[in-house]
Amino acid sequence: NVLSEIQAHLEPQECQMAYNKPAKNLWTPLFYAAYQGHPDIIRMLLNQSTRVDVFDENGEAPLHVAVERGKEEVVDILLQHDAFVNVRNKLGMTPLHLAAKLGFNSIVKQLVSDHGAILDAMTITKQTPLHLAAESGQFEVCKTLMKLRADLNAADNHSQTPVHLAAQKNHAEVLKHFLNDRSELLTIPNKMGYNCAHIAAMNGSLSVIKELLRFNRDAVIGVRIKKTGSTTLHLASEGGHAAIVKLLLSAGAKASDENALGETALHLAAKHGHVKVLHTIKTAVDWKICSRRNGLTALHVAASSGQTEFVAEMLRYRVPGGLRSERSGVDPKSDYGVTPLHMASRNGHESVVRMLLNSAGVQVDAATEIERYIPMHLAAQGG
Repeated sequence: NVLSEIQAHLEPQECQMAYNKPAKNLWTPLFYAAYQGHPDIIRMLLNQSTRVDVFDENGEAPLHVAVERGKEEVVDILLQHDAFVNVRNKLGMTPLHLAAKLGFNSIVKQLVSDHGAILDAMTITKQTPLHLAAESGQFEVCKTLMKLRADLNAADNHSQTPVHLAAQKNHAEVLKHFLNDRSELLTIPNKMGYNCAHIAAMNGSLSVIKELLRFNRDAVIGVRIKKTGSTTLHLASEGGHAAIVKLLLSAGAKASDENALGETALHLAAKHGHVKVLHTIKTAVDWKICSRRNGLTALHVAASSGQTEFVAEMLRYRVPGGLRSERSGVDPKSDYGVTPLHMASRNGHESVVRMLLNSAGVQVDAATEIERYIPMHLAAQGG
């Protein structure tokens, strides 16, 4: 072949130098042969004392490259010639991490069972091969790693376990397999207090939520985040995931439940301007519902946040633009009788102010109950 012809025109010392000479990207001929999957050329190079553990600009060795390309025979040849099976790139990823992430199940078995790769090796972010397989939805690889006794409790830098990542990325089949093996994983939180149901709800992972509801409906609906008091319904509404909101409501979630700040799912939809969620919730709760904690309605929240489209939609459905806030259930001495116009005026949301002023029943000089503020006071105060 061509390589043999070139070799014939070089002295032995020149040959060895050529075989190990890096290109600009630090790839030697062995890298290119591994990338293309040429086993005969690789054998020839390695038989000429070519260095097997060399590294490119990303800290990857030829073994990484062969694994990334799914070249199983090349992987075997490199390992037979003493390539380090647990070699790491600059991200701390071993060949097993790459095989798991990319779904090369036979290479995963090859690396662990035949060559003793470390099963729970960690990247610089403390992710194991099982983390990467779960995050990428590599179901067969996840099954293989679990059979090999990979650690399902391993937590990365963000205290995320493989089940959390499967939930985040909407890999329902992977998540189901994990929970069938370890049912308690459903309610184990990360360091932020989010369990896999919370993570799925906030990321819009509809298939995962469906699976979790079949697995343990009460836990999915009822478990709150310790710090914020939020449920899955709060998180789905806040994220604008109307399909999940609908599913949770049909499963028995209560639209009137408040988080630690006194926000219902409707208040959170208003805060972030999620009109689709508004329509999903419309038969589940009175749109004029006031927070027991702060006395505000969703219209107040939408006006305060400058969510013009949301305000317009509520007004279109005959929610009175002059709604007044109720007395706070937490601080009875705080002012109340605040209107949406007060809220929009204070925060300088001109388009919302204009819309409310053109709405029936809105009083431009409506005063709050204690401080007797009118909207103009708050507009002047807010600048």
